[in-house]
Amino acid sequence: MIYPWSNVNLGGNLNIIIGFLLTALHKVTLLNDSVEARNVISQQIQLLLLQSINGQQKDMHNRISNESEYLEMVSLKSGSLIKLACILGAVDIPPKTLETIKTYANYLGVVTQIRNDVLLADHTINDLHIKKVYLPILYYLCIEDNNFQPIRNYYHSKTQYLHLTAYEKANLMDIIRNGGAIPYCQCSRKIILL
Repeated sequence: MIYPWSNVNLGGNLNIIIGFLLTALHKVTLLNDSVEARNVISQQIQLLLLQSINGQQKDMHNRISNESEYLEMVSLKSGSLIKLACILGAVDIPPKTLETIKTYANYLGVVTQIRNDVLLADHTINDLHIKKVYLPILYYLCIEDNNFQPIRNYYHSKTQYLHLTAYEKANLMDIIRNGGAIPYCQCSRKIILL
């Protein structure tokens, strides 16, 4: 799949993103609400976008080593964005209700990210190229089972994906798809929503 922004260099993408952000912040100043309400909206936008950027940075550094770190990163990265969308749609509501919305939105962001990770594990090998650690891979890295040793060996080695044999590549994908991580992630999603 080719995304429109993939044809733009990093500097160009950053300028586009900054432009969108500044436009959004400017639009908040034009809202037909009280100054207090506009300030609350601006603060929430800034806070939650910074949290999301923080989560994205953690994800990009690819140093997640356990499920707790993964859930914290995903909560920041994806949960913050869903929370932002929900908060913007629920400005003038009681504080207790707002807190409930924030909690639910955060869980929804985490569950959505886990779903995305499951889809990636089942359909692509792109993350294997860069040894991306996401929930299905954490499952294999953290469980002591000799059947998962090829994944642990690959992730802990300096070997690049391109240098693996066709058999080794197929074996890695077979383990990822059939080793139990996908049902584990699907179950985790359901538990989070309970």
